[in-house]
Amino acid sequence: MLDDETTARRIASLDMARLDDKPSSDALAYIIYTSGSTGQPKGVMIEHKGVVNLVLALHEKYALTAQDRILQFASVSFDMSVEEIFTSLCHGNTLVLRTDECMASANAFWRYCESMAVSVFNLPPVFFHELLSDDVSPMASSLRLVSVGGDKLPEQDIVSWYQRAPDSILMTAYGPTEYSVNISVAQLKAEASFQIGKPLANTAVYVLDEQLNTLPTGAVGELCVSGVGLARGYLNKPEQTAQQFVPNPYYEQGAVQHGAVLYRTGDLVRWLDNGNLDYVGRQDQQVKIRGFRVEPGEIESLLNQSPLLSAALVVVNKAQRHEAKLVAYVIAASAELEADLVTELQQYLAERLPSYM
Repeated sequence: MLDDETTARRIASLDMARLDDKPSSDALAYIIYTSGSTGQPKGVMIEHKGVVNLVLALHEKYALTAQDRILQFASVSFDMSVEEIFTSLCHGNTLVLRTDECMASANAFWRYCESMAVSVFNLPPVFFHELLSDDVSPMASSLRLVSVGGDKLPEQDIVSWYQRAPDSILMTAYGPTEYSVNISVAQLKAEASFQIGKPLANTAVYVLDEQLNTLPTGAVGELCVSGVGLARGYLNKPEQTAQQFVPNPYYEQGAVQHGAVLYRTGDLVRWLDNGNLDYVGRQDQQVKIRGFRVEPGEIESLLNQSPLLSAALVVVNKAQRHEAKLVAYVIAASAELEADLVTELQQYLAERLPSYM
C-alpha cells in the first residue's frame, strides 16, 4: 500500500515533524471482541506493553531472521492477526497477505505459499488437518516453521506432519484473548505427547485450586496468568472483569511477571516433570458422578492419547433424572481394532484413572 503513488504523495504532503504525544507502555493498543459463555461479546482491552512483549518473545522463540516471510492467515478480527502483523513488521520480515483463492484447496494453498516464498505461518488446527488430509499436493519448499494454536492438536496430526515435512519446525501456541495473544509456546516432537509449553518472557503461570492455592506437579488445576501481557479487562463490563481479573495473591512488587492482577482462564492444566504445561480441558465441564468431582476433559484427553483411537469425545449424559453418566464416543484407529475395543479401552483407562472415573 505504501508503494501506491497516490498514497506516497499524500504521505509526502503531511507535516513530518515528530508528534509531541507518545503513547506510554500502558496505553491502549487494541480492543478485540471475544464470545463468552453467556453469548454476549466482550471487548478485551490490550495495552502496548503486552504487544511489545509478545513481539520480542516470539522473535526469539521462532528464531526469525530478515529472510523470513510470514503469512497473515488470520482475519484482523482475531488476535492471531496481531502476532502475524507486528511480529513480522517490527523485525523487518515480509508480511504476505493470503487471498481467498488460496483457501480453495490444500493444493491452491501450497501453490500460493510456494509462489510467495512463505517460510512461517500460523494455522488453526482444523485447517492444519485439512492440509494433512491432502497427501498428494507438494508442500511449499520455502516452509521453515508452522505454529498451530487455538485448540489441542491431535497427536496423529503431529506424526503425520513430520512424516511429510521432517525438516520443518512444528510449534503450538496457547493463550486466551485476555492475554496478549500467547501465554506459552512449545515445539512439538513426533515422539512426544502434546504439550502447551512454558510461559513466555515476563509472564507468570499458576496452576491453582478453587481457593487459589498452588498445586504440585501432576495435579490438575485452573491455569491463572499474570504479567505484562495481561488485558485491562472487559470494556464497559466491570462485573465480568471483577469475576475473571482478581487480586493476585502471589504479587511481588517490582517483578513484572507477578503482577497485582491475576486472570482466571477457566482452562485446566497440570505441570509436567519437564517444566511444560499439559492442557487437560475446560473447568466448566466439571461434573459430579456418584458424589465425586469428575473432569470429562481429563478422560477425553487420555482417550485421545490411546494408540487404539483416532478421535474421542466424552460428554455428560443427563437422560436419567438422578444420575449423570459419562459417555465416550470413539473412533477406532483402524477397523481391525474394533472387535475388542471397548474391553481394551476400559483396561487402558483403569490403569490411568481412579476407579470412580
